Amino acid sequence: MRSLAIRGIGRQRPVVVTALLLAAWLTFQAWAWWSGGAKLRAAGLDHAAGQVHVEVVLGITPEPFHMAIFQDAGRLIAVRGSSVFVMDVPPDRLRSLAAHYWVRAVRPWAGI
Repeated sequence: MRSLAIRGIGRQRPVVVTALLLAAWLTFQAWAWWSGGAKLRAAGLDHAAGQVHVEVVLGITPEPFHMAIFQDAGRLIAVRGSSVFVMDVPPDRLRSLAAHYWVRAVRPWAGI
């Protein structure tokens, strides 16, 4: 009798693991969305109506992978240490940039 119960649990293991992984992924996505909004609110950019120029402060040293993300978001102008300067970033891309876990802060930038 006991072995049947253990076998039943064993058959449901993939479902349980998949549900746990899905819950973890959804939790991370919700945190990233909230975190991105908080970074934009702190900079006063949460209600940007048009394209903006920003300084993105990273928690890491940027690599070519990160540069491609910034180039997709707007015009990559300069990289100084852990700060990346990007111009003409539309509001939807701005939220997407801010939501990355390796972004520490987003600040308005006057441009060149």
